[in-house]
Amino acid sequence: MGRPSPTALRWIGAAGVQAMFAFVNHAGSGLEDLFIDGSNRLQSGCVLYGHVGGVFMAHFGNFTGTGLVLAASPSSNTMHNRIEGSVHQAQSGVSLDGNGACNCCMNSFFGFDVQRVTEIGWYLGDCDNNRFYGPLSPGYLEDDVPGARIGFLITDPNKARANYFYHVQGGSRRNASNPAISAGSHAFFIQNARKALLQNPGFISKIYGYDRTNGEGPIETDSGEPFTNFVQLFG
Repeated sequence: MGRPSPTALRWIGAAGVQAMFAFVNHAGSGLEDLFIDGSNRLQSGCVLYGHVGGVFMAHFGNFTGTGLVLAASPSSNTMHNRIEGSVHQAQSGVSLDGNGACNCCMNSFFGFDVQRVTEIGWYLGDCDNNRFYGPLSPGYLEDDVPGARIGFLITDPNKARANYFYHVQGGSRRNASNPAISAGSHAFFIQNARKALLQNPGFISKIYGYDRTNGEGPIETDSGEPFTNFVQLFG
């Protein structure tokens, strides 16, 4: 007997609400086999805010903001969560960030697929020691729907540090036949990339397999310094 189809939950309420689900300073919660439809009225499908040790298996679609948000609360990291699923049709896909005191750490993503977003596929702010297995970022122009401006964004190597990626596909809205579409677009982009400012060599993240067989763009930095100063690539 095959696995049943996900249960669909569609937002029919007012526009501008932050999220359909929010798990705040809690532990051991989760979502299983859900398709969460924001009807282009909700900002996000799910927010994990200081959440620890959950299992989330869900698909998120049609949001005005970021489909899945992981954020630390002032008193708790968001950590040790296991996450599977996808984001389709949103401004951005997945965000991990902290606040200086607490951050997002030790979370595991398995085959999480981000497609048809217009800004950032994966946003890595204040986060460390997260594991990304087979993460997919937005693709190129498809059916006249643009891909993301940035597939994977590391905002600062001193904040998004010591993360581990396994088989990355870093698509963006690059288009060889139309340079205007490609302007400001990056498949995997590292901001604040200054080796002289890197506080600890242990902050360097690891990528085990960066796929470019389908026209994916390179790993780039905003400074022009080699990306290998901030990300170690194996294959």
